[in-house]
This record gives sequence, C-alpha cells and structure tokens, in this order.
Amino acid sequence: MARVVSRNKVASYDGFRKAYDDPESVALRRDLGITDQQIFRNPEDPNEIVILTEAADLERLEQSPQLREAMRRGGIQERIVYRSQD
Repeated sequence: MARVVSRNKVASYDGFRKAYDDPESVALRRDLGITDQQIFRNPEDPNEIVILTEAADLERLEQSPQLREAMRRGGIQERIVYRSQD
C-alpha cells in the first residue's frame, strides 16, 4: 500500500467537504483504489487542510482526470504532495 500526504488550500472548507462527501466522489475514490483517507484542518486557517491517503496505485491517482476534476469541484486552489518512499 502506498501513502501520500497533500497539503491543500481550499476556497472554502465547507464547499470542499460538501464535494468530498458527495456520493459520486466517494464512489470515485473507491474505484481508484483509495483504501483510507484522513483529513486534518489547520486551526489557524480553516481553509488549509492536509489529506493523508492510502491507495494501491499512486500513479493511477496522479493520472486520473476524474480525480483532478473532483479536486477542482472541491475548490482546491494549491496543492503540495509528499509521497512515501516505501
């Protein structure tokens, strides 16, 4: 299992959360092989979040146009990604 941590700025946490919890987004994450995600919020800037993701195939995630579109709908404006070296 591969892990990735991403630090993200979103336009609005509430807008992000609505898009993230949408059944279509849930199904997309499942179809892309995401097995676990945890979301952390910066208490000093509620529109800055960190997402810890575990997935079977990170390359598939990074190349998914559907995932890029879901991130756009969620209002992600900036994204810095850290990959595990396992």
